[in-house]
Order: sequence, then structure tokens, then C-alpha cells
Amino acid sequence: MFINYFVKKFTKKVVGEFNGGEDPFVEEYELERRSFLSGSSKIVKKKRPKTIPEYIPESQQIMIRALRRRCYRMELIFTFWGMKFGWLNVVKIVPVVGDICALCFSLLVLRDTRNAMGGMPSDLSMQCLFNVIVDFAFSLVPIVGDIVSVAYKPNCRNAMLIEEFVNNKYRRGNNIKTGEIKMGTPLTAAKQS
Repeated sequence: MFINYFVKKFTKKVVGEFNGGEDPFVEEYELERRSFLSGSSKIVKKKRPKTIPEYIPESQQIMIRALRRRCYRMELIFTFWGMKFGWLNVVKIVPVVGDICALCFSLLVLRDTRNAMGGMPSDLSMQCLFNVIVDFAFSLVPIVGDIVSVAYKPNCRNAMLIEEFVNNKYRRGNNIKTGEIKMGTPLTAAKQS
């Protein structure tokens, strides 16, 4: 317990708390559940993959889903001492070589996403590259750098930036205000995963 507290406190101070401690690719929703025997109902909170607005074209929705899956596996799939980490962090355990491999994987994800989007604005591209380079610099420091790298999650940060850019681009293109967004139904969200 002490180690868990120390690690969370240290990483929060160095890089801040990632996404408020929540999974960026999951959303909570309420569901009314009826009892078969008594007929009474109660509201239950469940989690599902975050829905993608319907005004975003299908090709971009596919790109966003693929990006979410890759980033989840790379940085969020496991939990240890209250910290979520992924295969990328496991690779980084190997000094220097693991860090270089992780850098290459992150750059490949960025390149594939840029190709799927048909290009990326230079300011967004620079933000994403900055996240990857900062993570690489942190991870070169033995042990402490790896812990900070687990907390920083550059690929998830990049996925959130890219998703926000695509969302804003097509919302403006369709003249949709923030309150008018149509989200997929729970059934649509289940198909996304």
C-alpha cells in the first residue's frame, strides 16, 4: 500500500494525473434493470467503449477505433499497484534497446494514423511528436524514468488529441453545435469494440 501511494503521488507531481485517473476510451452510462421476481427496477451504472459521433465519416471512425485499440494495448491493458500500463512499458524494462523499440512503435502508430487521416496539420503533428519525445527522454532515466513513463502515456495523449481534432473538424464541417451531438446507441457502442 505504501508503494502504491508513493508511486501515484510521485508521478502526479512530475507529470500530473493522466485524464483525471479515468480511462480515456471508456464512458459510463446508466441502465434501468428490472428484477425478474419482484418487478422492481433500479438504475445501474455500466461502462462501454466511448461512442464516436455519427457525423464523423465511417473511414475516420474506423481509424479512431483502431487507434484506441492500439493505444489501449500499448499503455492501459495491465494494472499493477494501481497504475495502468501496457506492452510498451514492458518493452521499456530492457535498458536503452527497449526505449528505442518503444520510440519506434510510437512513431509507427503516429505515421499510420497520419496516413489514415490523409495528412495531419503541422501543429497537431508537432504536439504528438513532443509527447513521444518527452516520454523517450523520461524513459532513458533508469527505474524512475520508467515509472514516470507509465504515468505519462504519450500514445493515449496523442489518441485524445487526434480524436479531438477529427471531432472538431467534422462538427464544424457539418455546422453542429456542441449540444446537438448525436451519439451512438449502447448497441452501436458495443459493436465498436
